[in-house]
Amino acid sequence: MIDSESKRPFLFLSVFLSCIGFVLLILTIVFSILYGFERNKFQEHVTNISTAKDLCLTPYCIKIGRINS
Repeated sequence: MIDSESKRPFLFLSVFLSCIGFVLLILTIVFSILYGFERNKFQEHVTNISTAKDLCLTPYCIKIGRINS
């Protein structure tokens, strides 16, 4: 039979690994929320650009823009 003294390191290890797993889970949730916020900001920026009527992205317009500036 295993006495309580020999169970102590396994108990400590299991509690320690559980805490590490919990912290990693919380960090994953926080980073996914932050990623979602940044992704929405980028989508709004792309939507604003694509709705502009006077925006010309053809190679000719880009070349002319470089010459004029």
